[in-house]
Amino acid sequence: MRFALLWFAAFVSTTILDIFWARYTLAVSEKRRLPAAIWSSAISAAGSVAMATYFEDRWLMTAGVAGAFAGTWIGTKTMKVE
Repeated sequence: MRFALLWFAAFVSTTILDIFWARYTLAVSEKRRLPAAIWSSAISAAGSVAMATYFEDRWLMTAGVAGAFAGTWIGTKTMKVE
């Protein structure tokens, strides 16, 4: 049960991290400094949480890979690019 909770935490934190990366990339490409800086800070915080979960067990990297896929898919699907 503990592994399942850690796997879920790693998945969610990596998904959120990749959504933040997608938003950051869009803000940078549109040369919006303040939003890019805010997303950059959020990336740092979410990345710390994601990496902390991986130290527990290397098998949690599978959750990171799945979360990265899901986060990029969600992040790019919900972006409004003109």
